[in-house]
Amino acid sequence: MLLQLRRRGYQEIKTPQVVERTLWERSGHWDKFRDDMFTTNSEDRDYAIKPMNCPCHIQVFNQGLRSYRELPLRLAEFGSCHRTKPPGALHGPMRGAASAQDDAHIFVQTTRSVKKSPDLSTSCTTFMQISALRMSFTNSRHGQSSGSVQTKTGIAQKALADALDAKALPWSYSRGGAFYGPKIEFS
Repeated sequence: MLLQLRRRGYQEIKTPQVVERTLWERSGHWDKFRDDMFTTNSEDRDYAIKPMNCPCHIQVFNQGLRSYRELPLRLAEFGSCHRTKPPGALHGPMRGAASAQDDAHIFVQTTRSVKKSPDLSTSCTTFMQISALRMSFTNSRHGQSSGSVQTKTGIAQKALADALDAKALPWSYSRGGAFYGPKIEFS
């Protein structure tokens, strides 16, 4: 998988497992998802064990980019995320409190870059002979989303839907909810 990522210009990164509360507040996760996060306190500071990679990847993006000409920036991380769940919500190993995930984020300036985004997942599933790949488009217009409605309902949604259409494979709308904006999910 790492070779596939490198061939497509992804940088493999590793972000901390335990992250200070201020990042989760800034991203909006602390207020909206704190009940699903493992939290702790040390030296009079609050922390959470990382439930997702997105806020950390955004910090990497914020620290390094100097010009739009450096886009697209492709970041990938294979690691663990941890989430608490209410009693009865865990169903064996499929939804444990800790899960490993192969996660990537692409920061782009143009819709042309977005159209290439499904290529990695579809090539890996072909290589692994997985024929039951489901692709879905998850909209973010719900009460827990962040960012401007104009961005989510306009250019970004169209670019992602066009990227899925370009693959000429069946896809569906997902009723889930992406926190930062619309996204493509592969199951």
